[in-house]
Amino acid sequence: MRNKTVKKIFTIIACIAMLVSIVPSIVFADTATEIKVTIRVEGISSSFYDQTIKIPYSGTLTVKDALTFADTNSESLSVSFEESTYGAYIAGVNGETAGLFGGYDGWLYLVNNTDPGVGITQSNLVEGDTLVVYYGDPFGKGMQNPILDSSKSSQGILKFTSKDTTYDENWNPIVTENPVKGATVTWYNGETSVTFTTNDNGEVTIPTDKLNAGTHKVNIEKYDTEVVSGKYLPLVLRLPSETTVEIAATSSEDVTSSTNESSNSTSDDSAISQTGTGSENAPTGDSSLLLFAILLLISGSGLVIAYKRKEKGTI
Repeated sequence: MRNKTVKKIFTIIACIAMLVSIVPSIVFADTATEIKVTIRVEGISSSFYDQTIKIPYSGTLTVKDALTFADTNSESLSVSFEESTYGAYIAGVNGETAGLFGGYDGWLYLVNNTDPGVGITQSNLVEGDTLVVYYGDPFGKGMQNPILDSSKSSQGILKFTSKDTTYDENWNPIVTENPVKGATVTWYNGETSVTFTTNDNGEVTIPTDKLNAGTHKVNIEKYDTEVVSGKYLPLVLRLPSETTVEIAATSSEDVTSSTNESSNSTSDDSAISQTGTGSENAPTGDSSLLLFAILLLISGSGLVIAYKRKEKGTI
């Protein structure tokens, strides 16, 4: 009788151990992986999209995957792709198709402000990345990506430079820092705005009466002089829509701008997600199975303790 009881207890324990070993795979089998990325799409003459979104994926998340997801979940964005001998590429966004100006113009992209140098299906995104898709002609008319220096903004001076890449006869890249000349800078002062043109040093000077203490939005644009179908080819990549310069109450204090692209993000609560709310990367399986396994384990332990007490005559 004693041997049968012992066998029953160990059989129960063995079953519990087996159940516990398989429960994690059941519980986490449906775990959805998602990452948060910022996507900004700059069209020929205006910005089409600027959001930070949560994107579910399996394995790797390519630039094409991210744009497809943003397209599917936004009424303001429509992206089309085509295939070439070099792989997939962005053929058009919101009706603006590549080659409109008859040159090498078309849709390009940057990840964290850098050209990955590969196609949209070879470039993978990770948590916190910023993807910028823009229309331009960097290998023809040229395209500058401005960097704002507002260290002298207390004096009203804003300076714009760009790290431009050219190639030698052997196609080796050469990077030089150049001023952004002849560009239109828009300075927002409360409900009004005023525009200035950058000089040969890439600078504009904001007059004192426009330097009110507080936060001011700023942006920059530059276009080619030739018009095609009512549009002008952009020669400068616009800044993120929420780029700001802070003017201190004391004019003698120098301040710097806030150009972090992640500031364009929506709140976590409003970010697009197909996996619902809750903590990021939370398991979506049936947690009741895990609870059931734990209860069984506790019950098995109770049986062993009860049996030992019975053997000792304590119950």
